[in-house]
Amino acid sequence: MTWAAASFLVLGICAVAMVLRLAKRVAHAQQIMFGALAGMRDKSMSDRQKEKAMQRASGRMLLATVVVVGCMGRCIAIPVGLVWLAEQGGLVSLEATLDKTLEWRFLLLATVVVTAAWLLLRGRKTEEAPNAG
Repeated sequence: MTWAAASFLVLGICAVAMVLRLAKRVAHAQQIMFGALAGMRDKSMSDRQKEKAMQRASGRMLLATVVVVGCMGRCIAIPVGLVWLAEQGGLVSLEATLDKTLEWRFLLLATVVVTAAWLLLRGRKTEEAPNAG
C-alpha cells in the first residue's frame, strides 16, 4: 500500500502541475526575464528609460514568481493532503509513504515513468499542433 501511496504522490504532483499549467507559468516568468534583458541591451534607450523598464519588469517578475511558487506549493500540498486524509482513515502511513519516496528504487522507477509519460504527452501535443490550425 505504501508503494501505491508514494506513486499517487508522484502522479498527483504531476497531475496538479498540469491542471495549474505550471510549465506555462514558468515559461511566462522566463519571457519577462528575457524581455528585461533584451531591454538592457537596447542601444536606442537611454539609461533612464532602461531603469524604468527594469522597474516595471521587476514588478511583473515578482508577481510571476509568486504565482509559480504558489502553484508549486499546491502541487505538493494537494497530493500530500490526500495521503494525510488516507492516513486519518487508517489506510496508509504518511511517514512511511514519504520514506518510500526517498528510496533509490522508487526514485529511479518514478523518474523513468514520469520521463516516459512526459515524452509521450509531448509527442502527442506536437502531433496535434498542426491539426489545431
